[in-house]
Amino acid sequence: MLQIIYASRPTRYDAQVLQDIKAAVHQNCKEAGITGALISRDDLFVHLLEGSEHAVNATYARMKADPNNSEMRLLARKSGKDDARLFTEWSIVEDPEQSWIWSREDVARGAVEQAGASDAVWLFERLASLTT
Repeated sequence: MLQIIYASRPTRYDAQVLQDIKAAVHQNCKEAGITGALISRDDLFVHLLEGSEHAVNATYARMKADPNNSEMRLLARKSGKDDARLFTEWSIVEDPEQSWIWSREDVARGAVEQAGASDAVWLFERLASLTT
């Protein structure tokens, strides 16, 4: 099993874009056997993909080519056992204005660029504990 966590900035963000993302993620990841989570807001996407190495790498390559993503940055890449998944199914979380990850000011000051792999993993471990 492979886990990849990346961050990007949305090029467009509105209700229709988010609905399209939800539909595509649900269909494509279900077919590929990928689980994970997407944290989204208008200035930031943080995405965890987990599944087979082939499926995760192929999905990550598609995300890199997706015009909805810009300034994509790989935060963490970890191989492990299949039972090490943080999420048993897909979770998409819209981060509120009072963010529990990085504030808008933090993002503007470079928090994503300064984040290490342990920061990214902690973020999704925390999310998993809140959603399960």
